[in-house]
Amino acid sequence: MKKFEGVIGNIMTEGKSDMVDDKGINYRFIKYIYQAMLNEKMNYIRSSKKKGIVVVHDETLLENAQYQNEQLLEQLTEDHAFNLEEYVNDVDLSNSIAKLTDREKYIVYKRFIEGEKDPAIAKTLGVSSQAVSKQRRKIMKKLKTYFEMAP
Repeated sequence: MKKFEGVIGNIMTEGKSDMVDDKGINYRFIKYIYQAMLNEKMNYIRSSKKKGIVVVHDETLLENAQYQNEQLLEQLTEDHAFNLEEYVNDVDLSNSIAKLTDREKYIVYKRFIEGEKDPAIAKTLGVSSQAVSKQRRKIMKKLKTYFEMAP
């Protein structure tokens, strides 16, 4: 935080003519924050280049990557996830699993049938392991709700 000490004071002393009212103060502060964010973005890009990390700026590339991940998931779920109900003996649990999305079935299959850990599943799906863990917990709550609602 030492990096930002005195920042507000500097903002207040620069251009006092702009600071007659709250709008002037808000404008100057927003302008400062915007510039600070741009500078941090540039620093991140520079440090990423030094580390050999590629930073994608093109929206179409990001959309294509997301589309490819979705296609990969569809292909993977066609192979495995639709058979998930076959691994369960309980009819109510099988019906509950049938209500899950393909992605959710895939995560359950990989984790509980094949025994893969969250980082491996995350790598396949192109997301973080924390995202897989969070989604897995959400799936378990969803299954519990479906299972409890079963007649």
